[in-house]
Amino acid sequence: MTVTDDVKPLTNACMAVLDGAPREISGAVLADLLAMWLAGHVIIGDAEATSKLRARLLMQHVGAVLALTEVNAHIIGASLATTPPQGRA
Repeated sequence: MTVTDDVKPLTNACMAVLDGAPREISGAVLADLLAMWLAGHVIIGDAEATSKLRARLLMQHVGAVLALTEVNAHIIGASLATTPPQGRA
């Protein structure tokens, strides 16, 4: 089993939950989940190192999101030059 095999069912479950939600709501849900994920990364007793770790992880995550945006735009038939398909958050 690969990471993709583990991720896809969870992604599909999240998509089902968020389907039809306004973009502002689905975006807020994703932001809250990301914040919870980052908050779970702690270097006990070292607030500065924790802050740096979270910043590094966030930047890596944003890089992954940007790369996946291109892939997913192709999959759902959207691009920067077209209107996003209805029902997609």
